Order: sequence, then C-alpha cells, then structure tokens
Amino acid sequence: KPRSSPTERVGGQELPVFRGHMVNGPEPDPVERRADPTRILSGYRAAAAVMAGLGRLPAGAPRQIDPDVWTSHEALLLDYEVPMLRREAGGQLLLGSTHWPWIGERTRQVEGAHVALL
Repeated sequence: KPRSSPTERVGGQELPVFRGHMVNGPEPDPVERRADPTRILSGYRAAAAVMAGLGRLPAGAPRQIDPDVWTSHEALLLDYEVPMLRREAGGQLLLGSTHWPWIGERTRQVEGAHVALL
C-alpha cells in the first residue's frame, strides 16, 4: 500500500509517496512529490467553491435553515482539519470542514491524533 511507507521506488529512483492532491503531485517526479502547503489552500478553495455552488438558490426562493446537502470526508489531513476548528459560544469545539467527518482505516488508532480531534 503506497501510504504505508514514506517513499517508493519508481524507475530506480526513491521518491516520496503520493499522499493526495492536497499534499503533493501524483507524477513520479521529485519536484511533484515534494509536499507543497499551497496545495492545502487550493483544496480549501475548491471545497469552498463547491459548497457555494450547492448553496445557490433561484432568485426569490425562500432560504432554508437546514441544508439540503450534507458533506462528508475522512479527516485524514490534520494540517487541513485543525485550522477548521471553531469554538462556539458555549465553548465546544466544532469542526467546520465537513458536516460528517469520518475516521478511516489509517486514522482509527484510539490513542491517535485523528480520534482525539473527532
């Protein structure tokens, strides 16, 4: 499994593994495989654009309190998730990156940071 090791050998060259478009590029190239924090911002902007598009209503339509669309993703990338935490008036922390965050096979360690976050 690619993510079980920090590197992989491609064409005789040791490269960082592809960790997803919000971290690095999939092409087997040393520059593409370098972690790039601007990719997180690009991912955030893309998600914001999708949410804005889903929230558009026809002119004159009544605004609804409950959203018609709920989003979900694995809270895998903590560098993306942690800045999305918001503290409500009562002091409770809420994760604003998705309506339904989930924990997957790589993030389900009971003592791990992902479980602690959620």
